[in-house]
Amino acid sequence: MPLRVLRGDAPPGDRWTEHDYTSAVALTLYEAGLCDGCGHPLTESTSPHADPNDLDRTHHYTAPPPTRCHACTAAEMTAAAYTKASWPRALRFRADRIDDRADDAEE
Repeated sequence: MPLRVLRGDAPPGDRWTEHDYTSAVALTLYEAGLCDGCGHPLTESTSPHADPNDLDRTHHYTAPPPTRCHACTAAEMTAAAYTKASWPRALRFRADRIDDRADDAEE
């Protein structure tokens, strides 16, 4: 999808401009330079200057404790019951948000 269409500046199906192509190539190159594990730029995260054991390092990384996605937890709990189903890897699970205080909002 051309960037102009994505932004709403052009109708769907409009032709790609040179700017659209340039933007797509730039995004592709940017994403190719990111670590697929943490999302940080590889030029920084793999640099010897980031080595936590190097006393002359210029930067380093720390990782906070994980956070729990409660929607993923609900989906995983449901998925656990289907491990012996036919082709379990073909199943897709989702979590629906339920507003517990919906009655309060209506009053």
